[in-house]
Amino acid sequence: CTHLCGDLDYSRVRDVLRGVERLITQPQRLRRFGVRTQDLSLAIAMHVDTSTGEGSMWAAAMATAFCGLLRGCELGLQDGETFDPTRHLTRADCTFRKSHDGTLYMVLIIRPAKKGPGQQKTVPLLIAAGGTLLDPVRLMQRYFALHPVSAAEAATTPLFSKGGRATSVREIRGIVQELMRRLGLDPRRFGAHSLRIG
Repeated sequence: CTHLCGDLDYSRVRDVLRGVERLITQPQRLRRFGVRTQDLSLAIAMHVDTSTGEGSMWAAAMATAFCGLLRGCELGLQDGETFDPTRHLTRADCTFRKSHDGTLYMVLIIRPAKKGPGQQKTVPLLIAAGGTLLDPVRLMQRYFALHPVSAAEAATTPLFSKGGRATSVREIRGIVQELMRRLGLDPRRFGAHSLRIG
């Protein structure tokens, strides 16, 4: 029996493969595109049933990620992760407020993905209601109305969940690609990060 990588620790395999990539000419990667506002708005209107709990969740998630410049890993779980309410978005992290002039805002307490080692930073993200093409605040309110959670469970319930399980970056990527495909665009050029890029 021959061990992989000459008995190196298996955690080093990724580094070895990256080294090999540098030595062997690789095909050029497809340039990733950002989702355009009008495309996301049209895709939600035409292909997402916002009258259902799941459809309203995906519409709210896509619009919130787009307007809030969120990374996929700030919205959902990465491969191999399990939901942790101290590190991932919960229902308690999203509240609604009105300003003195009556403007409705959504306040989302996010945990930025890019931070220094050991930092547990949270940042309040304010998004105003009333967008002409995308209104994540109204979409989030609709999602909450169709998928209610008790105040006692809010702090331990994923903000975006499917069947009680937190959504993943892989699922977000799949939804973005499917919506863009339905608009006649090349889905290979889109991913979860395309919402932030857009």
